[in-house]
Amino acid sequence: MRRHSLQDWAILIDKLRPLGYAVAGGLAVGVYSPERATQDLDLVMVTRSQMEERLHELGYTQVNKLTIGGSTWRLPDGREIDVIDISDRPWAEKALQEALTTTFHGFPILPLPYLVLMKLEASRIQDIADIGKMLKYADSDLRQHVAPL
Repeated sequence: MRRHSLQDWAILIDKLRPLGYAVAGGLAVGVYSPERATQDLDLVMVTRSQMEERLHELGYTQVNKLTIGGSTWRLPDGREIDVIDISDRPWAEKALQEALTTTFHGFPILPLPYLVLMKLEASRIQDIADIGKMLKYADSDLRQHVAPL
């Protein structure tokens, strides 16, 4: 399967813009450190049902449920989107609000402190490596925002 960069997903910006979401996962990691190609797009939100309804309207197919809360959707061209529900996190609304000002090529990106929290929750080997890489490239001001969380 082909690996994708954030630019490969640009066509979704206008189609999903009205919904409150932020990019997370490998594509967001690439905003805070050297880009790491990934095969899917991870979106976090607190209104998952609206996003899933919109994806269904656009012809995307739900392929499975995520154990972390949410679902995986396949685009007609084979690419996949993970829609992750973060509504149970106490920081969710604040993170999505801050993502509106943390953009990259028009995409709202989950701010680094919250991305680190999500990566810590998952705690897979790749997640821990991603945290180290992002913090290595973060300036001291950005690292200061991670420390209190």
